[in-house]
Amino acid sequence: MAELRTDFKDDILAEAMGGRRRYQMIQNEDGTVSFVDATEYEQMGSEFGQAEINATNAAVIALQNEQVETADPMTATEEGLAADAKLTGDALRDLSANINEKNINTFGEKVILTSGVDYICPSDGYFVLLCPWQQNSSSNGYVNGMLMLSLQARNEGSMNGNQTGCMFVRKGMTIKYVKGAKGTAGSGSFIPLS
Repeated sequence: MAELRTDFKDDILAEAMGGRRRYQMIQNEDGTVSFVDATEYEQMGSEFGQAEINATNAAVIALQNEQVETADPMTATEEGLAADAKLTGDALRDLSANINEKNINTFGEKVILTSGVDYICPSDGYFVLLCPWQQNSSSNGYVNGMLMLSLQARNEGSMNGNQTGCMFVRKGMTIKYVKGAKGTAGSGSFIPLS
């Protein structure tokens, strides 16, 4: 890969120029005019043209085409594959083993939401929306006033089961579950992370 320049400089106008460039209009023999830079400079800037941009583009394309070796921190066993990949993988495996060994529930107690009532999330967690497979039932879930989950059942016969939608929400977000028309039996809940 070609070495790219890293020494480009800007024009620095002389103080007498008052921050403005000056140009002199010259009459050409064919009746046209040309403009000649008459600005006084403390420093002339670097030229930047097709050669420089082509070299930069070639370097970017070469980087895009390089194969970068990455490591999954959960499966990495060799040191040096990625920054702390083995340590991160070991720590995550240990944490997972502790959770499984002690049968720790990583979720807090589920909060059942009341249809049409705003609920401010006291912690990070999951907003869960349920819509039963009943004729014309629907459930809508709003996060900070925006419709984010919408479940609908349009079946004409009788079916058993439910549709479920779930999304991660952050502490302080406002969530709201709204039951569909005709008194459908949908529900909404918040499950905090403990």
